[in-house]
Amino acid sequence: MPSTALAAFKWYPALFLAAKDQTTYLATAADVASAHGDSTLASRGEKYGVAGAVLVEGIYKGLNSATNTVARLLIDDGDATNLAFRSNFVKADVDQAGAACADHTDKEKVCTVLLGAGFAASAAYEACTTPAVAAAATVPTSGAVALATAGAAAAALAALF
Repeated sequence: MPSTALAAFKWYPALFLAAKDQTTYLATAADVASAHGDSTLASRGEKYGVAGAVLVEGIYKGLNSATNTVARLLIDDGDATNLAFRSNFVKADVDQAGAACADHTDKEKVCTVLLGAGFAASAAYEACTTPAVAAAATVPTSGAVALATAGAAAAALAALF
């Protein structure tokens, strides 16, 4: 069971830029795979800084609202092996985030959300590292933890839709 207090997510411009790179590609892609060509989550992160203990990516494509997009990523992040996005979303030490959304060529939305712990922006992006607190919530000790926290994250993403 995750911690009873969810850390405040801080929006990091370097993580946003990495998410934006992925979203820009996915806006015209036939599928929403994380890795394509020579682009991987690791290589996109390295372009803007150095990953810390955690760097995970959630990708969404569909017609959902911002609230339902967050809920969908938390319920089923598309990682059948270990639910990395969902599992890391509720960890207290994972407190960095970057998100980007765009319209896909087929008129659906496509979004990339990066979560991190200890991500350090490269020298070129140091001036962009002052985080803004995007969401803070208390995680209940019972029930569907991911759904209970979706409201705070959805409010932060709502402006993207």
